[in-house]
Amino acid sequence: MDITNQVDTIVNNLVRDIETRLNTRIDNLVAQALQQRLDNIDYEKKLNWLASAKLDNLLGNMDVDQSRVQQRLDEVSDLVINNFETEARRLASEHVKNKLYQEVDVNHVVREIVLTEISKKLATFAFPKGSIPGEAIDPQGLRLTGNNIKGGIIQNFNSNGIEDKSTSVQMTLLDAGVVIENKIVSLGLEVKGQTVIEGDLHIKGDVPMDGEFFQRIIQNTVAATRAAIGPDVFEAYNNDIFERIREHGLDLSKISLNGSAIIDGGKLNPGVTDTNITKLGLVRDLQTAGEALLSQTLYVGNKRVGVNTLEPGHALSVWDEEVEIGFGKRQRDIAWFGTPREQSLLLSANRKDNLALNSDGSVSVQKLFIKQIEIGTSDGTPKDAATKGAVRFNNNPVPGGPAGWISLGGGAWSRFGTLG
Repeated sequence: MDITNQVDTIVNNLVRDIETRLNTRIDNLVAQALQQRLDNIDYEKKLNWLASAKLDNLLGNMDVDQSRVQQRLDEVSDLVINNFETEARRLASEHVKNKLYQEVDVNHVVREIVLTEISKKLATFAFPKGSIPGEAIDPQGLRLTGNNIKGGIIQNFNSNGIEDKSTSVQMTLLDAGVVIENKIVSLGLEVKGQTVIEGDLHIKGDVPMDGEFFQRIIQNTVAATRAAIGPDVFEAYNNDIFERIREHGLDLSKISLNGSAIIDGGKLNPGVTDTNITKLGLVRDLQTAGEALLSQTLYVGNKRVGVNTLEPGHALSVWDEEVEIGFGKRQRDIAWFGTPREQSLLLSANRKDNLALNSDGSVSVQKLFIKQIEIGTSDGTPKDAATKGAVRFNNNPVPGGPAGWISLGGGAWSRFGTLG
C-alpha cells in the first residue's frame, strides 16, 4: 500500500477521534459551568426583590399551598435549567467548531504531527532484511556516492569517459604501478620519464628527420662508426679531400649513374629526359615534342597557341580577363578574326574607336570615307565647309523634308531627295 494513503487513513481516524473527545469535553465543561452558575444564585433574594408590598399583602391574605408552590417552582426550575444547558451546549459546540474549521486546518495540523512522528520512528527503525522491494524505491530521488559502494564486481560499467566491454580483468592498479594485460591502442602517447621496452619496436610511420630522436640516432651512429673505424682513417684523408675540392674544384669529364653517362664532355646525355632546371642561358635551338607552357602565360600544344589559357579554341586564342579574341580559319580559303562570345569588337587607331563590331551583328563607324568623299549624318542643313561631294544624310527626317545634303564646296550645301 502507498505510504501516502496510509498517512491519510491515520490522519482521518485521528481527526474523528479528536472531534468525539472534543464534543465530550465541551459537554462536560458546559455542565460544570452551568452548575457553578446555578449554585451561586440566591433564589430567596431574587424572589424578595421581585415581590412588592401589595403582592406581599395579597399573598398574606391568600391561602397558599406551600408544598404545591415548591413543586411548581422545582418543575419550572428544572425546565429552565435543562433548556439553558441544552442551548449552552449547542452554542459552545458551534463556537468551537467554527474556531477549529475556519481558523485552524485540523487535518493539516494532524497530518504534520503524524508525519513528524513517523519520520522520527523511521529514523531509528531497523528494517528487516529483504523487507523493502526494489520497485518500492523511487530512483528519481535516490543518490548513491562512491563512499557507499565497496567491494563486489560492477558489470557493464559505463560513464562519460569509460566504457567497459571486457570479459576478464585487463588492468590492475597497484601502488607500485599499473599492469595492463593486453595491448594499448591510443591516438597519442606522451611519456615523461624513463621508458623500457622488452621486445621488438616496430614504427609504421615516419620519424621526423629534424626531430631530436632522429638527430641523436644519426649522431650516435656517426660516433659509433668513427669509434669502430678509428679516428686516424678519417683524419688522414677527409681533410685533404675537402681541402683539395675547395681549392681546385672537381674536374670531371664524365659522370655516370648506374653505368649510363649523365655528362660526357660538355654535353648532357640525351638519355636525361626529366630535369628540374630553373634557369637557362642563351638557347640557340629549342625544340619540344609535347606541350609547352611559358611563364604561366603562353601555351603551345596540339597545333594551337593560347595566351592566358591552356585550352585555346582557335589556332591562336588570346584571353584578357573575360574577353577572348580568336584567329583562325572559318572554311577553305577564308580566314577568321574576332570574338566567339557575346562581346563587341573595336578596331581603333590613335586611341579612337574607329570601327565597332557590335555583338548584335551591327557595325558602327565614327567617320566614313569612300576615297575622299565623306559620308555622315546631320539633323539640319550642315554649316561646316566640307570637301566638295561630301554627303550628310538627314537623321531627323519629316514628310516634305530632304533625305540629306551634298556639299558644293566652300560651305555651300544642296538638299537632295524629298520625303513623301
